[in-house]
Amino acid sequence: QLEYCRLDRAAELLGCEVSDLIHFGVTERVAIYLFLKDSPTALVSFPKITDAFPQHQDLCEKGRFIFDLNTSMRPFGFGVIERDDDGNIVSFESEPEFKAELYGLWRLPPYIMTDIDNDMLPDMEDLHIRVSAVTSDGDFAYADLKEWGFRPTVHDCYLKNVDLIRIDECFTNNGNTKP
Repeated sequence: QLEYCRLDRAAELLGCEVSDLIHFGVTERVAIYLFLKDSPTALVSFPKITDAFPQHQDLCEKGRFIFDLNTSMRPFGFGVIERDDDGNIVSFESEPEFKAELYGLWRLPPYIMTDIDNDMLPDMEDLHIRVSAVTSDGDFAYADLKEWGFRPTVHDCYLKNVDLIRIDECFTNNGNTKP
């Protein structure tokens, strides 16, 4: 019934090792997420918003976009907005990328999991990770993390409920043994 859990807790629930879950992440059998709680600033590419801004004006006014209950971002701006005297948008020049603060579970690329597991990440000045999030209707946003205050470890990595259930069902329903 957990929405998400850390890799060590997931391994305990599944009766396997954390290294098994990392292997599943590296081989793209599960999605592994980084939990961002300090709202680092990132450069975000989110075509659904930037390509159709006037339809998403409420996002800029609310100041927050929620992907799901556990993932959100607060954009700083999408481009140059020109309004008439009544406040209606007359023109808008979108930017393909914009700065935003990220919060919650953002998917890690598979190749980075091995570096995190082996504590082989580059120095913080050189650390650049592209995380992603998906909306309920399948639209992707990508964020390039460069400005953050911590070096991620395995303890910052999580599995969502859907992958936890899928792995458990694979082990139990198909007669497969645990790794």
